[in-house]
Amino acid sequence: MPKFDRTLIFALADKGFHFAPCTSGMTRSNMFEWETKCSKNKTQIGEWLDEGYSLVLVSVRDQGFSLDIDDWEACIAKGFKPEWVEGYPGSDTPSGGKHCYCEPSPEQTHDLAKTVNVYNERDDNKSGLILELKIEAASVAAPGARRFDQPRKVDGVYRPFNCGPYVGKAGIHPDLLEWIKTNCYRGKSEEKEYSRCTIKWHSTWDEDVRFDLFICQRFAAEIRTNCSLVENDRPVWVSMRPL
Repeated sequence: MPKFDRTLIFALADKGFHFAPCTSGMTRSNMFEWETKCSKNKTQIGEWLDEGYSLVLVSVRDQGFSLDIDDWEACIAKGFKPEWVEGYPGSDTPSGGKHCYCEPSPEQTHDLAKTVNVYNERDDNKSGLILELKIEAASVAAPGARRFDQPRKVDGVYRPFNCGPYVGKAGIHPDLLEWIKTNCYRGKSEEKEYSRCTIKWHSTWDEDVRFDLFICQRFAAEIRTNCSLVENDRPVWVSMRPL
């Protein structure tokens, strides 16, 4: 069973941060519709922990979001300043990155996309992701989570820093926000491309077949009852890949 500091987790919940359960070892939730079923209710979070689940911290617009720094050195090379994230509660990741938990600042985030990505090369989303600003329907591993047996991931614990009932920081440093807007990827949106698809379930489709719904998970219930691709009277595999 994963070991979490419940005082720390509940302190974050009191500040408005939401959590969702996931299988032990994972660092993204595999609960159906986790984006809408996540909770800041401490009783519910405690029940998930009692049942042996691990946790992810979920960004909910205007109720708490996260900064996921995947490559600290690459960010600094692009002009990122460490002092921009001083004072935030967060976690050091097993891969050498950092997660910062930001209390809501609607005036800064109301017009931002759900996730804003920064790559090594601004216009090349294959050049390596170095930072993600996660505003809505996105998650990071909860502080204290343990990652193991995940493909292409380093095993280890997400070690918390600056976490406690009296620690917190709202919004984003204005210089950091400007840096993100200047360096973020502005390429063609795959999400819009996928959302324009109209598909229908084939009558013989096996609903127990596992498929990944990263982008459209919020609408998964509707998709499951109404959608699938048919080609030559045979169901076609559909894969929704993350941006």
